Amino acid sequence: MTGILERNAENIEPELTSSPTPVPLSGLPQSPNAPASRSVRISLVIICFLLTLQFAQAAQQILVPLLLAMFFRTLLIPVIRSAQARAKVPRWLSSTIIMLTLFVGLATIVVSYSGLISKWFDELPGRIQEIHQRTMPLKRSLHRVSETAESIAKIAEVSTSPQRSVSVASGSLLVSVITESSEVLASFALFFLILFFMLIYGDQSVNDMVRFFSPHEERANQLLETISEAEHQVSVYLITVCSINIVLALVEFLALSLLGMPNALLWGLVAGFLNFIPYAGALVGAAALGLTALFTFPLTQALTVTAVFYGITVVEGSVLTPLVLGLKLVLNPVLVLVWVVLWSWLWGIAGAFLAVPLLVTAKLAVEHLHDPAGSFKRIFLST
Repeated sequence: MTGILERNAENIEPELTSSPTPVPLSGLPQSPNAPASRSVRISLVIICFLLTLQFAQAAQQILVPLLLAMFFRTLLIPVIRSAQARAKVPRWLSSTIIMLTLFVGLATIVVSYSGLISKWFDELPGRIQEIHQRTMPLKRSLHRVSETAESIAKIAEVSTSPQRSVSVASGSLLVSVITESSEVLASFALFFLILFFMLIYGDQSVNDMVRFFSPHEERANQLLETISEAEHQVSVYLITVCSINIVLALVEFLALSLLGMPNALLWGLVAGFLNFIPYAGALVGAAALGLTALFTFPLTQALTVTAVFYGITVVEGSVLTPLVLGLKLVLNPVLVLVWVVLWSWLWGIAGAFLAVPLLVTAKLAVEHLHDPAGSFKRIFLST
């Protein structure tokens, strides 16, 4: 009996000591929570995006001057660095000169054309009646419906109403303009203040922040190099776009001068300024110029002036800008349009001007990320 038990123990012992055969992971069924976890990540991204938009709208008075100062600093910092390296000019001195130049230039433009713009607003009710009379032949040629003609006649009667109603509208408009002007002046003051300190202490502040959050020397140097490269690319883009818009303003000025358009220099500046807004800027500028041209020229000549103005902008956007910038900075048109609409809804005119620089900055930042599949890049690129 004892021998039988010993033989049974010998047979059981290897089974207990041997390790079980591992089951390959590929043979296991996938966890049913995998799609759920992906949905959770997508939901978190959407929530974070909506919270970011909410924060951007709430902090508009601070973020708009801050972002404008950051982009102007990126545009102007090569001049300050060059002056410091070659001519040994202190940063505070070159920054002060640049800030005074910007302030004097902006004040000169505002003072030069404020009287003209005020005159346009004063003459607006009479000009509406004049435009109505000049466009009547065009309305007849297009066979407008009688109801449309009656509504236009009612608008004409309102514009010829007693002076008392016009005065009330002008007074309310004046109060609104004064209220908005105070906020604009406060934003401009904050912008100039932030820009001045960024030009002087910006490089040192970035260096200190990177080394504070990344104590390892090698890692900090790599991050600083990446930031410097991205900043250089954004600077090149902004300088190139500003140069293109200056050339556009000069061409529009010469073309409108040859066509006999009054205040051609102002309209050239408007064209260059609005060209920072893709698609919508050209349409707004052409509509404003066409409305003003109807005050001065017959209908055919006014349409010719508007067509030339808009045609030059279209040629610049379709030929010159892609040729100068190259394919590297060509963005997805649908993404650009949605992006401009989004930031215009959030921040108004300032958001429309900041939309494309923000998008270009995001694209250049994505290019420095580890993205082997190129999934992020395909979102930004037009190809």
